[in-house]
Amino acid sequence: MTGGADHPDSLTGRALDAIVGAPQGVLIFTRTTCPACGAYQEEIAALRAQGRLGGLALGVLRLDRPGASRFKRENRWLTELRYLPYTVLYRRGQRIDAFAASRGAYLLERVAAAFGPAADPPGCGRR
Repeated sequence: MTGGADHPDSLTGRALDAIVGAPQGVLIFTRTTCPACGAYQEEIAALRAQGRLGGLALGVLRLDRPGASRFKRENRWLTELRYLPYTVLYRRGQRIDAFAASRGAYLLERVAAAFGPAADPPGCGRR
């Protein structure tokens, strides 16, 4: 996870561009003082360890940490966020889905819906 639970403060402008420009990009917005955000990141880390988020360019941007200011300036819609964590799915620079949720299972559902059946992670079959 780029700039995620492993290295929450290391998401650089170049890494952000790579996530947003990826064929299947997932960018999660959090704050350091958000307990739900921490729990969400733990669930995502567990899903990654299980191999259920393969093929995704995935990152976490903590909005209250250094390095977030350029992205916030370029994406004024962030000022309207009411709930965190907030996840945005990107396909080659285009926002294709966005939602406020704090459950990893919901992320899996939205990823499968947005990127199609080929994006279903192993062990996460559709019903």
